[in-house]
Amino acid sequence: MENIISIIAIFLSAVSLCISIRTFFYDRTIKKDAVKKIKEEEIEKKKANLYGSYNQNGTFGIIQISNKGNVMAQNLIISIGKDFTLKDENSLAKPFDLSSESNFRFEIYLFENSPKTINVGLKWDDEYKNDNEKTIELSRIKI
Repeated sequence: MENIISIIAIFLSAVSLCISIRTFFYDRTIKKDAVKKIKEEEIEKKKANLYGSYNQNGTFGIIQISNKGNVMAQNLIISIGKDFTLKDENSLAKPFDLSSESNFRFEIYLFENSPKTINVGLKWDDEYKNDNEKTIELSRIKI
């Protein structure tokens, strides 16, 4: 009888040890994931998040670039394709800063053969990284 009780005790101890080891590694994985998520959130807080829209108003196209990020986009350079002509050639002549939650608009001339989409190149610096680059394809919407 004592042998059976000893075997049961050893078995329960082994099961308990296995559960403890599994819990240790599971908890460690959860902590690694939590740390990774916190680091990603910290990085996102240091990034400017730029996006755009493209609307048609008569013979003009209005392109708006917005910053949804938490920080300013510094030294922002906007470029458009050669198929488009700026209404004000000086509007994109030099780099500028775009604060968080703000917009920048510029107009282009539209003709009958003007493409319905435009690729807008963006290059900027933010707190996370310098020389960020993004090309966004915008489709024209009539207003």
